[in-house]
Amino acid sequence: KLDMELIGAQISEGEFFGYPLQKWLAVLFIDPDGVLSSILFKTESLDNFDELRRTYRLKGESLLGKTIRAHMSKRASRANGESYYAVDFEVVSAGKYAEAIAQFRQLHYSPDLIRMLESKPVVESGNGK
Repeated sequence: KLDMELIGAQISEGEFFGYPLQKWLAVLFIDPDGVLSSILFKTESLDNFDELRRTYRLKGESLLGKTIRAHMSKRASRANGESYYAVDFEVVSAGKYAEAIAQFRQLHYSPDLIRMLESKPVVESGNGK
């Protein structure tokens, strides 16, 4: 299992680590020890993450500011009977680094780095911005 607090996520296509061309989910996160980390997910794991994100969006919430637990689950392929692993995701608590992540995103984050997950819209006041 891996607990993470998300900074951003991006889906792209590539031929990484000897795999054929396919979609990959790159996640930039803070681990429980406060270390900035990244990880790639593919296929069913990517779909599982997207489903969690979609579920929270439908509730009007973001995954930002929450601790997400990723855990490996063994599966059996219906096509050939072989086993494989997929990652399942769940929100387990509020994030302990949420304030620091928000500050990092505001001061240092660029969409060129990795696309931000959506957060609740910020309503700016004052000078017409």
